[in-house]
Amino acid sequence: MEIKIVFDSKGLNRKFRMGWGISYLINGHVLFDTGERSNYLFHNMDRMGINISDIKSVVISHEHWDHTNGLWDLLKLSPDLGLYVCPGFSQKFSNKLEKYACNIIDAQSFMKIADGIYTTGQIEGAHYSDYIAEQTLVLEIDRGVTIVTGCAHPGIIKMVECVTDNIKNNIYLIMGGYIC
Repeated sequence: MEIKIVFDSKGLNRKFRMGWGISYLINGHVLFDTGERSNYLFHNMDRMGINISDIKSVVISHEHWDHTNGLWDLLKLSPDLGLYVCPGFSQKFSNKLEKYACNIIDAQSFMKIADGIYTTGQIEGAHYSDYIAEQTLVLEIDRGVTIVTGCAHPGIIKMVECVTDNIKNNIYLIMGGYIC
């Protein structure tokens, strides 16, 4: 299993653009979140030799701008993507998606995306006092399970429990954001 950090707020190499949010590429074809700006995302992909046409699926952890703003231009370039979103995302987000021809998959519950790659599906939580729906990515590797979070607004323990309820394997790594 290969995880490439495509976008993050910190970096060691100045040839990459940095900003709010995250984006990880899993096995060259599953993109988890899209960061705050598509031009930053595309710049980093270009520098890393990532071909946008190789991306088959995008998983959006939650609908905050710093995880979704790169999505809209990506959908213009790759209209056939499988897009995994939580059914609890806002009507405003859903209305914006109607402009694109992507294959929208409601991630209501735990489901397989590709070999060894899963989503927890929607986990409900709160950001300050506001409701939020969030999903996390689950990767099965030889050493156990890797959990990749966007922000973990519902709480990392709740997210880990969802994973362990669905996959009976040791947890090897938890990575990503942890803002509750």
